[in-house]
Amino acid sequence: MMRSKSTLPAIAIFLGTFVLYGVVGSWALPRVDGVPHFDQYREYIMVGSRLLEHGSIMSPFVLDDARATRSSIMPPLYGVVVAGVFALFGVETPAALYALVSINALAIAAAAVLVYWIGRRLGGVRAACLAAVLLAFNPIVLRVVPLVWDTSLFILGVTVSVWWCLRLGDGPLGWRRILPFGVWLGVLALLNPAFTLCYPFLVIWPVTRQWGWNLRRIGTSALLALAGWVVVVLPWTIRNYVIFGEWEYVRGGAGQELWFGVCPEAGTSEMMTVRLPLLSEKMQAHLLDVGEHAYLKECGRLAFDAIRDNPIRYIRLCGLRAVDYWLGTVYTHRRPGQGGWPLHRLRGLGTIMALFELALLLGALLIRRQFDVPLRWLAAIALVMSMTYVLTHVQLRYRAPSEPILALVVAGAVAGRRAGEPAPLS
Repeated sequence: MMRSKSTLPAIAIFLGTFVLYGVVGSWALPRVDGVPHFDQYREYIMVGSRLLEHGSIMSPFVLDDARATRSSIMPPLYGVVVAGVFALFGVETPAALYALVSINALAIAAAAVLVYWIGRRLGGVRAACLAAVLLAFNPIVLRVVPLVWDTSLFILGVTVSVWWCLRLGDGPLGWRRILPFGVWLGVLALLNPAFTLCYPFLVIWPVTRQWGWNLRRIGTSALLALAGWVVVVLPWTIRNYVIFGEWEYVRGGAGQELWFGVCPEAGTSEMMTVRLPLLSEKMQAHLLDVGEHAYLKECGRLAFDAIRDNPIRYIRLCGLRAVDYWLGTVYTHRRPGQGGWPLHRLRGLGTIMALFELALLLGALLIRRQFDVPLRWLAAIALVMSMTYVLTHVQLRYRAPSEPILALVVAGAVAGRRAGEPAPLS
């Protein structure tokens, strides 16, 4: 349990972050004649409104409501959240959009508090305060709050997972504690499955804290967590199998994401306008002609063919995406006819923030020459998480869910324990 003296800073962090993100998010909403609306990133708006109308997750890629069919392209959980808000406040009304921004701001504020508490565990008050500040004043995170997208809730979900992981290592690791954690990981996957590759780290870390690298203990814990995860994701998986006749993990768009990262336009600003059915009339017509499921399978085949035919090009593209992800340079790709950098001030600040975090981390490692075991685990989790986007395609906002982890790593390295002091965790 956290000490009482951490309560007041946590309250201040929560309120300050919520106000900041609520104000910035509301101010940044696109407007027509002063009325908030959304003219981009409409996928979840379409999913939520069609869920209310049809009672099922429908395709967000089909612009014609009458021709929309059931879909597995989007994870279901955030679509349910959007549908619930629309049911209460009306579909795409200003009140509904403000409510969704408020939910996003609440999620980031809660994540900032958890980052503060985790930071206290890892490196004391200095590390906790620095980590909370790095998250609360992060332009990369601020950028996603006005969007009707799962990113803000996903940021909170990632932070909760790390916090829960640390709590697991504080007591006996029986099935009553590991199974619920697996259930939570399943819920998080239904919100966004991009964190799934990191799940083994979250399970193994607390086991090694108690028993070291005991393979029997690790295997037992992994099976218990797996059981909880399966209980949650299996119904949605069965639903997709019944509808589409194939087993899919949460969403059926993996082939499309891979194709976006290896198609002829990959690595250029034209990729989305040429390949995304929502932005390309040609791709919209093709999608309607063959159907969404066949279109997604086709994307997967094209992606694997392109990688097989020119693996060196794919490796080079992955390298460029790694640079984009870690240095925040992805928005330096200018569109034809547009000059100057950045294309958007907040995006430019995000690039500066990414470089600032990297400079802090490298400087701290050079000066302190130490990297505690918990920070190594967190750094490994952040690195593995980045691979999901490095291997497919990347935008600066895709980095936002890893920012709580990166804030903890940077703060722990910069303001953590002094040389000679015992580490807070093993």
